[in-house]
Amino acid sequence: MSALVLDGFTGFCDDQPVVCAGFVEFWSKRAAVWAVIDESVQANIFMAIHQHVAHVISKYQPTVFNRIEMTVLHSFKAGHRWAKALGFVNKCELEKYDQLGRDYTFYDRVR
Repeated sequence: MSALVLDGFTGFCDDQPVVCAGFVEFWSKRAAVWAVIDESVQANIFMAIHQHVAHVISKYQPTVFNRIEMTVLHSFKAGHRWAKALGFVNKCELEKYDQLGRDYTFYDRVR
């Protein structure tokens, strides 16, 4: 059995949390990345978040995970841009995916 990867972080700006992000390992070589980012975060802070998340993804892929997945709320255009900037590929639409019945887009990175 492989070790569970628990690499998550919370980022602060002026002593206030602005981001929480991490991995959920489904099984060996497959995980999902997730992030919750304060919508008021400034561009320079978002760039630092992006760089950190990209670094963590590159740290684990392909040595720990062959496949990393993420979902993005279908109507969240900035989330789709970020997924693509991180090297994720749009795979399919997920209808009524969350508890509110909203649609999402499924992305993955396979190395």
